[in-house]
Amino acid sequence: MTSHPYSYDHLPVINYPHHPAYGTAFPKPSLGDRVAALAKFASGFAIIAARLVADYEHLPRPKDRSNKVAELIRRSPTYLGLIATQKLRRLMRRPAEPVTAAGTSVLNTLNLDGIAGLRLPAEQLGRVRDLLSPHYRTLEARLAQKTPDQRHFDETRLWLDKDVCPEVYAYFNQLAAELGVIEASAYLGRPVAIAHVVPQINDPNDAFWSNHFSDVGVADSPVTIVTSMRPTIS
Repeated sequence: MTSHPYSYDHLPVINYPHHPAYGTAFPKPSLGDRVAALAKFASGFAIIAARLVADYEHLPRPKDRSNKVAELIRRSPTYLGLIATQKLRRLMRRPAEPVTAAGTSVLNTLNLDGIAGLRLPAEQLGRVRDLLSPHYRTLEARLAQKTPDQRHFDETRLWLDKDVCPEVYAYFNQLAAELGVIEASAYLGRPVAIAHVVPQINDPNDAFWSNHFSDVGVADSPVTIVTSMRPTIS
């Protein structure tokens, strides 16, 4: 999110041949460079495609301190079973149309715009803050152990385990229902619930958010860094 007013009704088209950090900073790529770039793109695309097919975001997440690849391999039979069950359940179950004004409003907005913004009343926002405050303190303590240039992106987020924090998930599901989000699940063609709650702190000094073009002397665009919490709908 830029800190300046955005005056366009579309995403800007980047003129890569004349961009100071792309077209004018490097010589024309050779055939070998192009092949290597395409191979890297294909590798990343394959990983993303596999995650989408497996619906990775909605599977149980390996513990923070475990070797994630080793954990996924070790538990692959369990994960394969979960993937198959999840796909089957979504094929067979269909959500009912919303019956409340809130659910109808959210569904209509989603059908029109593909996104729906909701504003929390002060009481609900206060409850969210009360529930998440101890987890943000835990996250702040973790971040304080490293300087910004030593932190990795995953360290700025704290995945809350549903079994450890059932009250957090219970409230967010209740909140989603009150706001009409659960009823609007007809937009996805399947019933939904809150799958992950992930407090996150973005610090403007974190190295992975900045200095993307330092090697060619081009400054980053100005941005606004915020503290955020990301609930994921499953």
